[in-house]
Amino acid sequence: MNKPETLQKVELAKREIDAAATALEAAMQLVELAPRAQKVTISASLEQAFVRLRAAQRDLADLEALITAQT
Repeated sequence: MNKPETLQKVELAKREIDAAATALEAAMQLVELAPRAQKVTISASLEQAFVRLRAAQRDLADLEALITAQT
């Protein structure tokens, strides 16, 4: 795979991550409305997923920087 193809895949991954982040944020807002007993378990899982998503965003940005820096 050449550099332009790789960067195109990185862009696609970034869009997918952004869509997942938006969905997680919406789900977190819905959890706020849930009864307390359900909220504790669900919100902890969502929070953990959100942390993992943000880490993936950082890793992808680092990868994109490495690819772009290559000649």
